[in-house]
Amino acid sequence: MSRGGILFKRIQSASVVSSACVGAFTGSLPQLALSTRDRLQVWSRPSDGSTCERELQLCVEAPIYGGLEYTAFLQRPGNPRGYAIVITADCTCSLLGYNPATDSFEEESATTLNLLDDASQTTSLRRVDGITASEPFYVRNSRTKEVHSALIALSLFDRNIHVIEVNWGSLSEIPTLRAAPLDLLVTLSADLERDLRDHPPNILSLAFCPQHPDGVDFEGNYALAVLYADEPPGALRTVHLSCVAADMRAGVVHPGAWCVRNMHPTTHLLHSSITRADGVSDASHQGIIAFSSFGASLYTAELGLQQKLKWSLTGIPTCATPIGAEGLLVVGDNSGCLTALNTECRPWRCCAITCDGDLTVPSVPPFEMAHSAFVGLTAAAFCGL
Repeated sequence: MSRGGILFKRIQSASVVSSACVGAFTGSLPQLALSTRDRLQVWSRPSDGSTCERELQLCVEAPIYGGLEYTAFLQRPGNPRGYAIVITADCTCSLLGYNPATDSFEEESATTLNLLDDASQTTSLRRVDGITASEPFYVRNSRTKEVHSALIALSLFDRNIHVIEVNWGSLSEIPTLRAAPLDLLVTLSADLERDLRDHPPNILSLAFCPQHPDGVDFEGNYALAVLYADEPPGALRTVHLSCVAADMRAGVVHPGAWCVRNMHPTTHLLHSSITRADGVSDASHQGIIAFSSFGASLYTAELGLQQKLKWSLTGIPTCATPIGAEGLLVVGDNSGCLTALNTECRPWRCCAITCDGDLTVPSVPPFEMAHSAFVGLTAAAFCGL
């Protein structure tokens, strides 16, 4: 009597890029990391210095199991090479480091993102589509000014967010990775003065809001900006922005200094403001920028709205990346258009970026166009757009 079984054979590797980021993964020079569903690829410029996108060379490729959904680059202080932090569909978060001896990525640390809304309950929260993540936020020691950890905020499930903390330790130590689930519902319900338990809000974007040199307030909490859409049945969709205080020690979220109700409905993206080249850290420069199709606004953790620029984009902003000089951002929207924003000048200035080829594809759905704009914008920043 023969036993039954399943024969698994991969016919073709995944080819659709799910995310992209730039960092020094295998050496000291910037490289482009592309993530597909089943592998992580790191590409470099040719040795002759060419910046043509078609001439990028594949340096290393690592298989990823569980369905790769998110990748980001983290720079470890004192180390020319950084790390790749990856999250898979089965809610596993891993920190990958490059080993020159084997010419491959190795897992340095890993953790599982908690699926439960409360330790005493057994019901899981609904998994949202995709992953909404903040940019990495580097935490500095208030005395030495040295970076000792990095934070990333993620939205994976209804009502909860996860804050991933990477503690570097000394260069001889293996980095530690932990994830703290935080319940947003009570704080956001208080901001809107309405119970949101039956219809949790849709998290659109997350960004840590720089405030002090060490990134925390006087109680040791991190300021986190949460952009979300309230979509109750039978009512209009509204977009709101709340600055909350994330208490990593207690695993809770406290109300922050301010909240902004009823933002323009096309507001869809947050981005941490760029630190000035001269190192000046004042309230007028440190904060988060909220992007809509009709403007960009700077908010600080303690003072709220500080600066505003009006513009008119063809689509809804979906991605932004710093490029070139300090204070220069390139913003991509879901129509495939690019806009440059200069935050160093006062007042801010912006201009449309023209390309040789047409980026818009009428037959492509808006979501896929937005995704393509994000990947293309990251690649363009790496190649020196």
